[in-house]
Amino acid sequence: MNETAPAPERQWDCLAADFARWTELYPGHPRHSWLKRVKIAMSEEAYWVVFWYRVGRWALLECRVPIVRPLCRIAAKLALRFLRLVLGISIAPECAAGPGLYFGHFGGVWINPRVRLGRQVSILNGVTIGEGGTGATAGVPVIGDYVYIGPHAVIVSRIRVGNGCVIGANSLVVTDVPDGATAIGVPARVMVKHGNPVATKAEAARDAPVP
Repeated sequence: MNETAPAPERQWDCLAADFARWTELYPGHPRHSWLKRVKIAMSEEAYWVVFWYRVGRWALLECRVPIVRPLCRIAAKLALRFLRLVLGISIAPECAAGPGLYFGHFGGVWINPRVRLGRQVSILNGVTIGEGGTGATAGVPVIGDYVYIGPHAVIVSRIRVGNGCVIGANSLVVTDVPDGATAIGVPARVMVKHGNPVATKAEAARDAPVP
């Protein structure tokens, strides 16, 4: 199973990509004024979680200023703990997430700190991505790029969810899901193979030459 980590990215660039997803989905896109953008940042509760997650990850991986680093780590830890209690979204700075992370709704979201999330991953309410399995399958999942995870889905064990996949609502995923597939059920079965056009977009973005 391929478990290559997402390419390292500057966390502030990732945060900009995260915010771009919120603005794209907000009514009136693409003609958002700066006041509208401030409104989006202030009114989208789930975005607060992503913001503090990025602050914490920046402090963890990139910040080298002796005083600023511990202060930012403490602030992010406290903010994420408070938001976990209030909004029900748990994601730690140790979790590796690519740019464009999006929580469609808040409530009941739990992500193991060792999980890897690719680019443009959408996670809805009630989703659990955590540790499970025994023997060779013991561990946590790797989630590819452009993946949509529906409400109350559970993804556990040392598996890979490929690029451009759709995980249906209330599904239990305990085996690998190939690129572009749609998985539904308990346990989840692959209903459509390579049927998601988003997979093509993901492959194109992945293979694009770096300028």
